[in-house]
Amino acid sequence: MAAGGAGQGALALYTPPVRIPARPDRSSAFIWAGAACSCRCTLCPIDAGSAPPGIDTGALSLPGSGRLAVLVGGEPFVRRDLFQLLEAVRSNGRVPGLVTNARALVYEDARRRLREVGIGYLRAQLFGWQESHDAVTRTPGSFREAIDGLAAFVAENDGTAVDVALVLSPAVVDDLPAIVAQVAGQFPSPDVHIVLDGAGFGATDALRRAAQDLSGWNRDASRPLLVWEGVAQDVAPSPQHLSAPPLARRWIGTAAPPATCMGRPFSAARRHARPVANSFNYVRADRELPLVASTEECAGAGTDRDRQLWLAGKEAMALYATDTADFSPPEIARVKRTLGQLFFDTSPMATLDDFTGSLRRVVADPFCATCGRKEACGGRYRVAAGSPFRREEEWMSAQVAALRGRVLDVGCGEQLYRAALAPLVASGSVEYHGLDPDPGAIAALEKAIPGGRYHVGPIESFDAEPESFDHVLCLRSFDHLADPGDAFARMAMLLRPGGTLLVVECTPFALLREAQQVAWADRQPRAGHQHLRNWESGDVLPLARLHSLRVDHHRPVSLDTNNQWFLRLVREGDGDR
Repeated sequence: MAAGGAGQGALALYTPPVRIPARPDRSSAFIWAGAACSCRCTLCPIDAGSAPPGIDTGALSLPGSGRLAVLVGGEPFVRRDLFQLLEAVRSNGRVPGLVTNARALVYEDARRRLREVGIGYLRAQLFGWQESHDAVTRTPGSFREAIDGLAAFVAENDGTAVDVALVLSPAVVDDLPAIVAQVAGQFPSPDVHIVLDGAGFGATDALRRAAQDLSGWNRDASRPLLVWEGVAQDVAPSPQHLSAPPLARRWIGTAAPPATCMGRPFSAARRHARPVANSFNYVRADRELPLVASTEECAGAGTDRDRQLWLAGKEAMALYATDTADFSPPEIARVKRTLGQLFFDTSPMATLDDFTGSLRRVVADPFCATCGRKEACGGRYRVAAGSPFRREEEWMSAQVAALRGRVLDVGCGEQLYRAALAPLVASGSVEYHGLDPDPGAIAALEKAIPGGRYHVGPIESFDAEPESFDHVLCLRSFDHLADPGDAFARMAMLLRPGGTLLVVECTPFALLREAQQVAWADRQPRAGHQHLRNWESGDVLPLARLHSLRVDHHRPVSLDTNNQWFLRLVREGDGDR
């Protein structure tokens, strides 16, 4: 395509629009393209006789906010004016997206025109693998066309977000781990996600077995991300399964069709998490042994390696033990030996109002390193000098002090860093929005930081314009969120391009206490917001990939840190994509 300058004979090269990758979220618009299709699927839920007509391209209007507008049929490629419709989406200020059976992608011209129009999202619907897909579509060769066309599109792709959606059926589920591996082999690109569409399929034993076999898939960041969409909670329970609800569809321009190529409207039951413990106690027992200079003289062997330990003093070592039923043996071992998150509680009444001043780190004594009996012993430990939280608290204060623009603080509570934040609000450098479900916490913070804007409620129902915040904070509140997937999606949606999401949370830890400290703590009323999970930072990384947030800073928990992890994520700017 070329255009000449008036009277100059100059040639101007056509420049395609910037392609902005995006995946559907709550702000996305869906556009009904019509019921016509290039396949004759046996399971098609669309009644062509009663389905509403597709959108009139000339009448397309996309009011409101949101980045993405997705065409769904039927098969949008059947429309002769498809590319004009995609251009109209673009001219309305939206990023165009498309749900397709992918057969048309086998044609180079179709792929080229999608790139020229700046397609930002493409979802390919597969109803099986190889012959089983062709059997469902009743179109011989449709699988090969879809795979070859999609492979060519991905190979030529320079940023479009691509979902390969595999609709679950008994034939698919029976061989699901092998099929997922084959899909990943066909499309080895970080732009590709594999979506297992289980909306309405049900929780079968075969699906549970497949989910167990695939539970570690997302730990390998080099693979396409695997998303379990609309699958029952008990089938994919772990954070690494990365469960997602069926796409919520907000239809623009026409009446909502009763069914589409993506099935009928389906609402998965909301997941209700139960409170879990975030810590346990090692309680001092009535047993002491003298400190000795050599492992041959030590009489500490014979104790439980994970449920007991020896704490060394100046002249003796005292036995501490835990009888917790809140944590499994592997979980106790991870807290104690893998991550080393043990703390000595110096507060007389175990209140932990000032955790930075009340706790001291408990570390393994090098004395045990060469002991031949250490596998049959709780081990000797010592209390380390200094605050184990000072370094991290200084880092956190610096992060808050550097904020500028519109800031949303999710689960703000008392806002422990208000000394750094209050001057920014007072000067107008920060427009602060505090969000918390506790009205009492909001009232107290409103007095501490006047000039902010305060909202009572959870993030899952917080109503604000998409892409309206420069920064979102989620500081030690992530594990309290009722629905982490929904909450994360909403936080990502609220970020402007270039904006940051800072998530800070704590892994489980153990406290070394006297019996009277434990008894006093057990008599105190429980706080209003209990932990609903104990995720580590690695459990959140798949969510960041799902919502196209780049990891700018990641500090996981280890033997060299306290029990806080940090993730600073960036929603990349349009010019960076």
